[in-house]
Amino acid sequence: MNWLRIAQGVLCAVEVCGLYYIFNLFYEQKRDKLWERISFIITLILFCGLTIFQREVGGMYSRYFMFLCIFLAVCIGKFFYNITFTRCLLVSTLYFESIYFSDIFLGYIGQALLDSIDFVDYIQFQINLERIIILGITRCFLLIVLFILRKYKIHVNNLCFNYRMLLIGFAVLEYLGLFSCEKVFIPAYRRRKDICLLCSISYNFDLNIYYCNSLYNVYRKEK
Repeated sequence: MNWLRIAQGVLCAVEVCGLYYIFNLFYEQKRDKLWERISFIITLILFCGLTIFQREVGGMYSRYFMFLCIFLAVCIGKFFYNITFTRCLLVSTLYFESIYFSDIFLGYIGQALLDSIDFVDYIQFQINLERIIILGITRCFLLIVLFILRKYKIHVNNLCFNYRMLLIGFAVLEYLGLFSCEKVFIPAYRRRKDICLLCSISYNFDLNIYYCNSLYNVYRKEK
């Protein structure tokens, strides 16, 4: 059990550090003074600690904690980086929505594959190998995305500037997909026919992801 807690702590740290990495990658830092550098490190440690504590006590998924993370990310971005409020909010929202949607969606898929109506409760309220596997898969995806962002930094930066409304729409669609999959925590929705309905909703959301990715590829070719 101890090694599961350690693994979960490491994965939570990867999640928080990924946000800081994105800010460092695309935006200029304001850490000119010593106290700003110290406070920057302190906020990173506290953010990691808060995320680990929430997963330990509150469960794997919490929509309200996601909102809290977005709020904290916006505060951190505005205080330590030269970034507009709108862009900071958009980046933070897309980042945490994507992570939390991936977690709940994989848990939901695991429930459907194992045909167990208690699977989501099992990974939500207990630290177990299944939860670590889900968190590990989504954090591996996160690392891959960070690598892609670094490789195509200029194109991504231009995309965020020129297609901001598209990304805002994407954030709304992502939240709707998250809200739909969230129903898997309601026992009444765990019957097989309801799972098929949620699969259909999630599949439509994946099509939106593919559509946005296609637009990005077209834009990259034009550049």
